[in-house]
Amino acid sequence: MYNLSQLTGKLTEPEKTEMVAQGYAAWMTWSQELPDSIPETLQSFGGWEVAREGQQSLWMFPSQDVLHACAQMYRWYLNAGVQVHIRVFTAKLNFGPDMSYSLGLEERIRSLSVEYPRDLEIWVHAKVKENIVPRPGIKLEQAASSFLPEEKQWYYFRATEQAVFTPSFSWLFIVRPAALESEAEQDEAWNRQKTVLQEMCARMGFETFAGHRDHFVVRVDGIRQLKNWSLELLAIFSGRDKHLSCYLLGLDNPGINPAEGIPDRLMPDLKQMEPDCLYLPLKNILQMGRALEILPDARSSQDKKISDLFRAGLGPAYKEELQARLPVCLPAGLTRGGFATCFYCGLKNHAPGDCPTRQIFNLDYALEQLARVDVHEINQALESLGSEVSSSVSWDELLRGSSPSRLVMRAIMGINYPAQHRTFRLMRRSRGREWPDGLKQLTDPQEDSRWGVMENLRMKQTGFVRNSLNRLCLKHPKDFRPRTMLGFLALEENDFKAARGYWEEAARLGYTPMQQAYHHYLLARLAETGQDFSRAFSLYQQAQKNSPGMLEARYRQGVCLVKNGDVDQAMSIFLELCRDTPEIFNQVLIDPELAQGHQHLMISLYSSWRERRKKARSAEETLQNLNRKARAWFPEGHPLHDGFQTRIQGLEGLTSKENYAAFVRMEQGVKELQRDLEKAVGKEVHEVKKRFARLESDLKDITSRLEAIPLKSIAAGKVYRLLNESRSLLENVRGLNTSTPHGYRQARDELDQAGKCAQLMQKRLRSLRLFRDGVLFLYFMTRSFFWILLGVLLASTLIVGLGTYVGLRREMEWAFSILEQRRSLLQLGIMLVAMLSLALAAIRTTMVFERLKSRYLEGGK
Repeated sequence: MYNLSQLTGKLTEPEKTEMVAQGYAAWMTWSQELPDSIPETLQSFGGWEVAREGQQSLWMFPSQDVLHACAQMYRWYLNAGVQVHIRVFTAKLNFGPDMSYSLGLEERIRSLSVEYPRDLEIWVHAKVKENIVPRPGIKLEQAASSFLPEEKQWYYFRATEQAVFTPSFSWLFIVRPAALESEAEQDEAWNRQKTVLQEMCARMGFETFAGHRDHFVVRVDGIRQLKNWSLELLAIFSGRDKHLSCYLLGLDNPGINPAEGIPDRLMPDLKQMEPDCLYLPLKNILQMGRALEILPDARSSQDKKISDLFRAGLGPAYKEELQARLPVCLPAGLTRGGFATCFYCGLKNHAPGDCPTRQIFNLDYALEQLARVDVHEINQALESLGSEVSSSVSWDELLRGSSPSRLVMRAIMGINYPAQHRTFRLMRRSRGREWPDGLKQLTDPQEDSRWGVMENLRMKQTGFVRNSLNRLCLKHPKDFRPRTMLGFLALEENDFKAARGYWEEAARLGYTPMQQAYHHYLLARLAETGQDFSRAFSLYQQAQKNSPGMLEARYRQGVCLVKNGDVDQAMSIFLELCRDTPEIFNQVLIDPELAQGHQHLMISLYSSWRERRKKARSAEETLQNLNRKARAWFPEGHPLHDGFQTRIQGLEGLTSKENYAAFVRMEQGVKELQRDLEKAVGKEVHEVKKRFARLESDLKDITSRLEAIPLKSIAAGKVYRLLNESRSLLENVRGLNTSTPHGYRQARDELDQAGKCAQLMQKRLRSLRLFRDGVLFLYFMTRSFFWILLGVLLASTLIVGLGTYVGLRREMEWAFSILEQRRSLLQLGIMLVAMLSLALAAIRTTMVFERLKSRYLEGGK
């Protein structure tokens, strides 16, 4: 439960009330996280935060602009899942003598309490409804039934999509010299002072007006611009850039043209002013927050209004506010010109038919290269380009070279590359379906020579181009390409209606999502340059819907919002893109089409810049530790050394770079490096343990195989020496802590040595295996030989003896011959039997050798 009294109790009641001002208060409560763009929207519409505690805050508005702010938030966050509850009611500002104030609220309102919000709800009190002038698109509806107290006193706030409101605050700042005794001295000092002021205005993009010779007039639009200008102006007149004491006046602009002079009715009585002090309406001083403070004034505050001028000085947070912005300004040379916004590049110093992008044929990756350029160099490059463009330096010279200014120029020319001729040259050859990968999937340029007509368009041969394209349309009625080119031709002839018709027809003929997205992008760009930002926004959305990878369409949605005055809503788009594609941050810095809200963006982007910078500096320290770790774990000669050192050197090239993209690359690169290094270390430690286990297994295997070697003490002496050496090395490794770099390196070295020993032993064992097999074969054959010989001798003795006996009984002649030659026959028989036995033993051993060897080795084990 949230209670309003918790916030109002923080405000101190003044002892004496000298001035009372009517206004409107907005009590805001939220759940989860509050988007930064919500308080920025409230501030841009003239509100300031009175009190904050936890997840609730109280804002004050001096006018009905509070409802315009609510309408913007309702349109943007109704379906965005934002859990915010807002109550708008009337309030009084009670000022004391020192201009401290409290809020005067009805007791019923002061005791308000609400539950935790679940979605976006905005409620407006009945008194606010009575006081406001009805606005188109804003509806206040009384709920049929409500749990709210005094339900008839509260109206539910709704805003239609057509309810588009932009802050319309404008001020005229008048700087006028105070009187000096010497007129010549005053003129000289005044000229120096005006030079300082003019340089500041050019840097910050403010418009100045040449009026009376002793007046310097500057028009300032928007609350944030007011804060920037006020702080810079006070810093000048309180520092070394002060050359002359001056009156500093900030007046509400009632809609006059400063070039025609300042009416006397607007000028206050300077006799009551002090030189070198800034005078602003009180409400505007309050809107500045802690950047400015109200200074004591000799004039009485009674009978004054909140819109009257009060003396302001630098507040306690002015240094933080001065520094809380990116030091990048868009020069007038890039944002102004004598033409409408160029369809192709966005500049205003040439017509589309003369755009230098028509002479560019390839996609340029200058934006990626810009990531290595410091933001101060980018600002200097922009200033240089502004003067060069104003001096009519040739485009050929501006786009060539590798200096930061040339790099920035090429990046500017590439911001809107999807709408340029070079992209169509790729689109007509593309075979892909999705953006941007489809731009790389191209057919051979020689396959369709008819499209050389594109070159004729570049050369401005309009008559020939029109006739050629009309013939192609008749010949290929379902081909989008001639219609697209006819659209470019009509565009360069300022026939925007025809261009729109051609591109709409080409979009219908497109048969891939990328082709349809491309033509929706062209139509959106045409609407954007025609100042129809609502239609352009919708078409860019359609383009991105057709091809979600078309981030360029998403970026241009943000540009349309800036041009329409919705800078706070555009910020959410830019930050979303920067999270995924950090190079877009640099694009926001240099885009001339963002001139209208550039200073606002530079302030709003600073918090993201500062956060990323802090993370990048932390990542740089981590990188140094990772470098030491990589060198400790993977010294020179290690297979992983070169890979990690190359990555580390690439990241070291980003150190100390003052660039958002470099910050993100550093942060992400270090995270990836840390992850990969830890993964590699873990893998290497695991590999060492695996190698250790594998070598242990190998040594056991070698030992078992040595047991089967005959005469091993003689034949395997060298193997035993290597085996003992390897065992000693493994014992050393067993005692090492491989989780440390030193232990890992020593273990790896000793395992390498043990591995070499194992290789030598394996090689020696192969020789010993041949020796073993030969000995075993001889052993098995000898054993077989004796058994076969014994069997043959017994069989032959029995057969010859029986045969001889039978022959003698029958008195056969051959039997007597055998008996007579028994000695010689016995010798011959023994020889034949021995040879036969040997042959049979060899044959048998060969046939059963492997089986016998396996049985023998198993028996040995």
